[in-house]
Amino acid sequence: MNSKIEIRDFITVGIFAALYFVMFFTAGMIGYIPVLMPLVLAVALWSRAFRLCFFLPKCESPA
Repeated sequence: MNSKIEIRDFITVGIFAALYFVMFFTAGMIGYIPVLMPLVLAVALWSRAFRLCFFLPKCESPA
C-alpha cells in the first residue's frame, strides 16, 4: 500500500469539503422556512449519506 499523499488526494478532500459546506448550508437554510422545518432532518441526512457514499469508495482500506 502506498502511503504517500498526492496532489490528487488534496483535490478530492477539497471537493468533498466544499460539498459538505454547501449541503450543510442548504439544509440549514431550509429551516428558516417554517413549513419546511420538518424536512430539515431528511435533507441533512440524505445529503450526508449521499456524500459519504461517494467518498468511501475513494478511500483505501488498510486490510
